[in-house]
Amino acid sequence: GACVAAFPSGTTVNISLAYQCNNPTTCVAGQTFTITNNGTTTALASNPASAVSSYSTVPLRFGTANAEAPILLNYSDVGQVTLHARYNIPLGSGAGSGTYMNGSSPLVVQPYTLKLSNLKRTSDGVANPGASVATGPVFVSAGQVFSATVTASNLQGNATPNFGREISPATVTLSPLLVLPATGHNPAVSGGFSAYSSGVASGAAFAWPEVGIITLTPTVANYLGSGAVNGTASGNVGRFIPNSFA
Repeated sequence: GACVAAFPSGTTVNISLAYQCNNPTTCVAGQTFTITNNGTTTALASNPASAVSSYSTVPLRFGTANAEAPILLNYSDVGQVTLHARYNIPLGSGAGSGTYMNGSSPLVVQPYTLKLSNLKRTSDGVANPGASVATGPVFVSAGQVFSATVTASNLQGNATPNFGREISPATVTLSPLLVLPATGHNPAVSGGFSAYSSGVASGAAFAWPEVGIITLTPTVANYLGSGAVNGTASGNVGRFIPNSFA
């Protein structure tokens, strides 16, 4: 006459768990999705968006007062994934009945950060000198194009290969911050990155239409509905000088 937990508090039960890559629609080989419970970490089987057929058996301890099994999840890649759980309800003999308790929940894993590299003048490949004073070396003139590479990475610093493979690929923009002059006009950076490969993309037509020294931060306004991803600010970029006087 009362609803009670299926598993008494303090028991350990083998639960079948799996993860499914929904967006992007396929998981990348070599990436890991682990679950930790009661000090034990288990890697889960991956599945594409089309179907879930591969499960991993995970011993979960339902140890709280409310017979819950606290878990920690860790995914080495990014995207929208779904965690699936099922339990084969046993017969009185202990054998599986073939009737399952099922549950699932989607989640979004963002890149830990976005990092810029390989900043150079597109016309001749000269690297960004990173000037720090108004008399420092020149990078490009206002409006002249330059190149940059962006890498989406996880906490361990490894590239996340599913970034940029979303159904509607994520768009990374470069947000400038004035270094010199400390205050003044700070327009947007134009240009964009090409297609991603293994979480890395490059662009060769970026331009900033002002003069001075800036830093650049790669950002995604809203990653798969989970909110913004603010990358790591670059070092100084510049100097940018006038293209001409009239």
